[in-house]
Amino acid sequence: MTTDQAVAMWELQLQVNEVLAFEGVAEHVLRRAREENRQNWQEYQGVRADWASQAGGMADIFELPTNQEQAARQQVNGFVTVLGNTLDLARPAFARAEARARSRIR
Repeated sequence: MTTDQAVAMWELQLQVNEVLAFEGVAEHVLRRAREENRQNWQEYQGVRADWASQAGGMADIFELPTNQEQAARQQVNGFVTVLGNTLDLARPAFARAEARARSRIR
């Protein structure tokens, strides 16, 4: 992940948190995002071990959380990302990140 992509993720999380703080998400949207997040999580659990075996020295990023707090953070971060995508906030955040990266290259 590049620095610009990390900033885009931070921006996305901020936007999602702002929308949630002001109760700006309809219940049906939350339910749809929750279902998508559950499906994504199941798929990820199915490939996690394979990805870890292919990751070499970075295999530790695919390890299961060692405590309840880490597990909760992993679940929340995954849901925020899915909800941001469901709310059509992800593409603009990453488009801005790409534009920043391109402007530095020129």
